[in-house]
Amino acid sequence: MARAKTGSRQPTEAVLAATPRQHEVLRIIRDHQNITRAEIGALLQASASQVSRLTAPLIARRVVTVEHRLPHAEGRPTELLSLAGDTHYVVGIDVGGLAQEAVVTNLRGDVVGAAHRTGSPARSRSSIIDGLVDLVDRAIGKSEIPREQVLGVGVGVRAIIDPVSGVVSAGPEAPGWSPVWVDFDVRGQLARALPWKQLTIDDTVRAVAAAERQYGAARGIDDFVYLLADSGIGAALMIAGRSYIGPGHLAGEVGHITLDRDGPLCGCGRRGCVEMYASTSAMVRRGHAIDPSIATMRDLIERDLRDEEPFRRILAEGGNALGRAIGILLNLLSPALVVLGGRATESATYMAAARARAREDSLELPFRNARIVTSEPREHSAALGAATLMLNQLFGPAPLSMRVSRRRSLEPLPVDRIQALKGAPS
Repeated sequence: MARAKTGSRQPTEAVLAATPRQHEVLRIIRDHQNITRAEIGALLQASASQVSRLTAPLIARRVVTVEHRLPHAEGRPTELLSLAGDTHYVVGIDVGGLAQEAVVTNLRGDVVGAAHRTGSPARSRSSIIDGLVDLVDRAIGKSEIPREQVLGVGVGVRAIIDPVSGVVSAGPEAPGWSPVWVDFDVRGQLARALPWKQLTIDDTVRAVAAAERQYGAARGIDDFVYLLADSGIGAALMIAGRSYIGPGHLAGEVGHITLDRDGPLCGCGRRGCVEMYASTSAMVRRGHAIDPSIATMRDLIERDLRDEEPFRRILAEGGNALGRAIGILLNLLSPALVVLGGRATESATYMAAARARAREDSLELPFRNARIVTSEPREHSAALGAATLMLNQLFGPAPLSMRVSRRRSLEPLPVDRIQALKGAPS
């Protein structure tokens, strides 16, 4: 089995900061991007001298940088603290049945290097791991950063995977997979092949949802549902800023809700799953049966835009199936925000049908109270999501008192509100 090129192993604790309080400062800076010491002090209920003592070592170690901005009137320039963009990095790997990709990002989530490979993963476990290690090496090479500045690796797998054990259990994305993936300890084997102790792994849907919360349509929102409509269908349930996985560690498999017991056979072994109607792979397969020139979701959408009814019907039926899943989620969870992502959402016909069916199948209040939005297309989105998993592990959960403003500037919470959120006496 190939091993990653030599690089120093990093410790599992205190990689970025020496104390829990410094970690809290880093989490605040990360979620606010640019913030003054005074604003940090307001959120932490700390004095100016305390904040200075907390931030000085982070600045000295180049984890945090200081940007000087000129004041609007006479006075001292404002000092804004932000995460350093050129000293510490993580790797994110997206493992799919049709393609695999690795990216290198800095602490801010900026992609500084990427490597991509198309085609099915290899047919043996050792060669699969070898291929992923090679992707990591290539991505780091393209980023031109020293390997010792990499802190860890996040992995997103387009399959049913237990994020606690790191084992793929069943039902991986098709085509391109083989039975060799079932009961495959991906994390364990990658941990032995890579030189970094920091390693985290999860389902791709939850990985992308993590990136949506940090950088996308759900930025700063702790409670929402992310629904991926792509070659597979899956949901991530974000509660209090974290993915809810349930006692069995597999929550969110809405793609395998049965819509028709006599429907088409799904890769999970059951019939009529949402995924067999609403996924891009299912819709392209139906389109290809009508016209063999249909090979991609884009082909299907273009034929719909030409007002070709058979292809419009496929997209509408796919959206209708997704809408049934959304309706179930709205009635069950009553989320304030539902973010829809994936290539299927690029079709206006698909989305219109999904919204219409969700409204029809859900109660009035849950539908009215939910904001349903589509994710903005982002390059390297799945691999960036995997990198975000690693960054989340390094930074830890956000403090309860921290709330992100939609603007670049921060509006600190009043002290009495912070105390109430913390459960402290006012």
